[in-house]
Amino acid sequence: MTGKVLYPEKCNRGRCDCQPYALIESNTDPTEPSFFCVGNNGGKLSPTVSTDTYTVCFKGRFRDEMSFFDERDLIHQQYVIAAALVHINLDKGESA
Repeated sequence: MTGKVLYPEKCNRGRCDCQPYALIESNTDPTEPSFFCVGNNGGKLSPTVSTDTYTVCFKGRFRDEMSFFDERDLIHQQYVIAAALVHINLDKGESA
């Protein structure tokens, strides 16, 4: 059996120069769309660092950000967030 990787259907910013890889949307308030996405911009969007071919977007009620990373940056970001979540979880257990 062969599988097919499914990508999000669209960029939530409506861009055609970034292929979304992963996306989480929150539709709790239709007047304030919120999403978090990572996609591949093929190096077209980051004029500063040519290896920053991945776009990380966050849009919420109070913040709208688009940042550019290379693969190592994404791995480091994932590692730091995962480690922080371990400590957050441990802290909850200690305060119970």
